[in-house]
Amino acid sequence: MDRALPRGAGDAGRAADPRAPPRVRRGARHAGAGLMSPLEWFGLGGDADERALKRAYAQRLRRTRPEDDPEGFQQLHAMYQRALAQCRRNPALAPASAGDGGGNGGPAGDAPPAAAAAAPPRADGAAPRMPAAMAGTDLRPPAVRFDLDGFCTQAIDRAASGDADALGRWLQARPEFWSLQLKTEAGRALVQRLYRERPPMPAACLDAILRFFDLHHATAGHDPLALQRLERHMQLAWELQPAHRAALCARLRPMPTVRTLDRQLALLEAPFRWSRVIALAVFPARIAMFVNTLTRGHPEDLPERFDRRAIRFWLDAADRTRITRARLLMGGIRWLAATLLGALLGCAIAWLDADPAEAGRLALGLGAVGFTMGLCWLAWMAYQPLDRWHGLPEHVAVRWPWLNLLLVPLLCGLGLGVNALLPHSVLALVVPVVAAWLAIRRCWRRFPSQRRPHAAIFRVAPFLIYPLARVLFVDADDVRGGFAYWQILTVPMLAWGLDLWFQRAHLRVRSRTAAQAD
Repeated sequence: MDRALPRGAGDAGRAADPRAPPRVRRGARHAGAGLMSPLEWFGLGGDADERALKRAYAQRLRRTRPEDDPEGFQQLHAMYQRALAQCRRNPALAPASAGDGGGNGGPAGDAPPAAAAAAPPRADGAAPRMPAAMAGTDLRPPAVRFDLDGFCTQAIDRAASGDADALGRWLQARPEFWSLQLKTEAGRALVQRLYRERPPMPAACLDAILRFFDLHHATAGHDPLALQRLERHMQLAWELQPAHRAALCARLRPMPTVRTLDRQLALLEAPFRWSRVIALAVFPARIAMFVNTLTRGHPEDLPERFDRRAIRFWLDAADRTRITRARLLMGGIRWLAATLLGALLGCAIAWLDADPAEAGRLALGLGAVGFTMGLCWLAWMAYQPLDRWHGLPEHVAVRWPWLNLLLVPLLCGLGLGVNALLPHSVLALVVPVVAAWLAIRRCWRRFPSQRRPHAAIFRVAPFLIYPLARVLFVDADDVRGGFAYWQILTVPMLAWGLDLWFQRAHLRVRSRTAAQAD
């Protein structure tokens, strides 16, 4: 038969063993309820000092983790603060508390009188109950002073070092963030400051900050695009620092040397000057490729010290999808340079032969070659946007849809007119050849994928169109009524008609007319 324990024996055992759970009175739903003091809640006596309290708190903390039980951790932390305040209100324990040096701070001089703070031990040896004089006392600890701006500055400085693991350990060791409310407020304030200042910081450190403050998921309220821009901007600013140039060189492809990288960055940071543009007119594509590789295709992420006008000029000059002012200027400079170089080369060769007449003819001939090359380049510049606009699918809206549809027949009609005015001329041959090429390109790109011919035909077709047209047009003088020219025009018209047949159900002009009728 079990022996009945004397009254109070269980309480004495709990006071001796801090690991034992506290005895909670019936109806006591929270800390400090009834007559239980915060120290009794930890299983300690009224004469326990801060060292004993911290040991008991550490043992409880092993079983109540903030990530597993946030509410239980909040209650545990609140009771620890109240028990710590009770210890510091006891004048008999003030020297021990001051010598510990491990608390959260707070003077011991504002404690209540000793008669009210220190209760005599009970006769049965159990932990003393809260004195009647302290029953109505507010045991909540004073508000913890937390320098939010100072913390943000320290976090940014540590993140700038680039060590994400050290930054995470530093954040984990901050005792202020045992309070979930303070942790949330500090995290949001730090992220807002990052958005506002955009300091140099690697992406790994930004990810460590977001994960520690639980702001890395979609429900944290971030704009995903804005967060992505912030990460790119801070990563690039961190890589552009002189101490991290070697890491930046390792990322770029092809990998440059540090000296070459410094020279290219200095070129982009220098103010825009036309003399520099003329000197580098041959290399716009290389400069644009370096900018795109450096910024991962986002030149707007470059810091403010880079000249925006120069960067935009080099990108426009190398953009082959559009006809821009910078591209025309670069082509004009190279065209003029090629013409002058050809003329000077002819003069030099003729001067070596000591024949002035031959020198003049050779200079004019080489200059004409350069001029012709420039004209061919201008024609190619005009052809590229025309071909791209003419070959767009029918579901894509375009300017002048009727002209897009009837361009090939109009070119064929123009060719007939030129042939009537200038029979057997080169210009009369060029117009139908261009029309045929545009029609074939349009038909092939918009052709159903399962029936599309192989793309290798376009590697051979340009070399076959002109000889075929030459034979049909020039060598068929005995054919009456210009039948040979009509044979040439059948090629673009057949390709155009085939494309029109396959796209008949999706013509944009039909959809636009129906929309206007509605």
